[in-house]
Amino acid sequence: MIFQPFAQADTSTTRKYGGTGLGLTISTRLINLMGGRIWLESALGVGSRFHFTMVLAPSTGTVKAHPVASLDALRGVNVLVVDDNSTNLRILRDMLSRWHMQPFLADGGEQALAMLHNSPSGSHSFPLLIVDMHMPRMDGSR
Repeated sequence: MIFQPFAQADTSTTRKYGGTGLGLTISTRLINLMGGRIWLESALGVGSRFHFTMVLAPSTGTVKAHPVASLDALRGVNVLVVDDNSTNLRILRDMLSRWHMQPFLADGGEQALAMLHNSPSGSHSFPLLIVDMHMPRMDGSR
């Protein structure tokens, strides 16, 4: 049953801890499409180990290496991060700061819109926004 999709009756768990419960279902479908199988070994109080197998053919073509953008291109870039989960905000703030970007944090859509509208023109423009798609009241698609 752990590999089957399910809907959570209480979405507060998803909001608090993240996830939808579909990760293993998606993994199972992808592995099955590639002719493999997935299984787990689990022991109460010890944990679980997930395994999968696939048969893959060796590559016949050449791999094109794409140039990696320099982190210097991100230095000083303002980014507005919108998420109602404080853990996600903290993780993104720390990651973006390590890249020398300027993160601005909003804990929901209403606060983000206020930050966008109340900022004097040019003082805090946001060429990049990172927005959670699943928030209460106003999500990332509205």
